[in-house]
Amino acid sequence: MSEEAFFRGFIQAEIARHLGTRRGAALIAIGCSAGLFGIAHIAGGWGYAGLAAVAGAGYAIVFHWSKRIEMSMLTHFGLNTVHFLLFTYPSVAAPQGG
Repeated sequence: MSEEAFFRGFIQAEIARHLGTRRGAALIAIGCSAGLFGIAHIAGGWGYAGLAAVAGAGYAIVFHWSKRIEMSMLTHFGLNTVHFLLFTYPSVAAPQGG
């Protein structure tokens, strides 16, 4: 929740507010928040940071369309849940044989 509050509720919203009604303002705000979100995940490697930036763009679009931080939080939570259930948990739960 804190990531969404910072990257969408603060970064994206402030960039959009400062740019106002200028052409492309929403796209710039979405791109900046998504790019910074990716950079914030660089500890996982460049591939992970890239995927985080793509996911961040999705969260930013949801926030832009809905104008509600709760919706981007719900989207972020949903993606994290799907990732855990389909990718992380099966690899942890799989028996280690050899």
